[in-house]
Amino acid sequence: MMLDVSLEMLWTQLLSLKVGHAYYADGISRDLTFQPTPDTELNLKNLRILFRETPEGFVLLADAKKSLSLVKSPLLKVEKLSFYIRNSNPRFYNFTDLAFPTAGSLFYFHNRMENLAGKQKIKLLHSGETFSAKEEEQVRWSSRRFEYELAGGKKAAKWELADALGNKLPADSAVLPEGAGKLRIDLRDRPEGAFSLKAGDKPFVFYTSDKVLDGYFGILDIYLDQASGKYSWIGKDQFISQEYHLQFLNRKTYWKYFLVDQSAKKEKPNFSDPTLSINGTELPFGKFTFTELPNKHQAAVVESTEPLALEEHVSENDKILLKMKRDGKLLAKPIKLAKPGVEIVKPDKASGKIYSEIFAYI
Repeated sequence: MMLDVSLEMLWTQLLSLKVGHAYYADGISRDLTFQPTPDTELNLKNLRILFRETPEGFVLLADAKKSLSLVKSPLLKVEKLSFYIRNSNPRFYNFTDLAFPTAGSLFYFHNRMENLAGKQKIKLLHSGETFSAKEEEQVRWSSRRFEYELAGGKKAAKWELADALGNKLPADSAVLPEGAGKLRIDLRDRPEGAFSLKAGDKPFVFYTSDKVLDGYFGILDIYLDQASGKYSWIGKDQFISQEYHLQFLNRKTYWKYFLVDQSAKKEKPNFSDPTLSINGTELPFGKFTFTELPNKHQAAVVESTEPLALEEHVSENDKILLKMKRDGKLLAKPIKLAKPGVEIVKPDKASGKIYSEIFAYI
């Protein structure tokens, strides 16, 4: 976005968005990037507002002398500022407590809500203290003109379209041709945004965009006049600086160690009585079982009895200590094992568990 900036201008921070993640040692996620939509780029320029990316999200800066009057101008009539969200880390879902994405789905965030979390009352743009991708926080991407197949087929003749604010759309926004089982929806006269279609028991919530959003993480709508109470950033005579947050939780997985006896790889290891700990705290692990690996090596397997949180590796000394017996005798020194990485996590359909697997030759 190009905007002429002179040294005489005084810029004030309107709002910031910060993305936090419990996986990271510093609590900051740098995985998500934000980009104004084309309409928002134009609106920001007209409102004399600057968009600036930061390591943990972005900030909006306003021309202290001109932006407020422009925001309130009836000529511009800007309802919201919208931002595409992209995930730049291919392993983000491996260590984030979210369902793995399906094609065409987007997470939808907005400031038409209030959720003050923790002692500091941080202003979250989702329900709960961490984002859990509830059904109402997900939308399907769609072009502004598409067909929607009705669940009741040709017999379904009643439907209702509404925008994100609940305003009903004119009846001619959707047409059901005679003898057809699909609604023809045309929203080309509407700005890009979230809509809901009620044509049965369950509403279909979608977000229209001329940009193909397959592969995008989500969309963020920052409303002007429709922002909820404490989230409002436009006062009567001044801006009210806001700090919004997205907060993600680290994924928990079942940790499974495969241990091979280095001196007798093709023989069943004579290991027993495992105890695993980290920093003096014992971890919940079961007893050894035994299996043959694809390379014909024999392995002792020990698995956590409950899912354990994945955390960023910040030190090479941050190791799991394994105490066990070998040939019936307790080892003189514990064995140092690596904590699970996030390169691979394996969902198991049969058990419904998600595993982190670690192989070690000892």
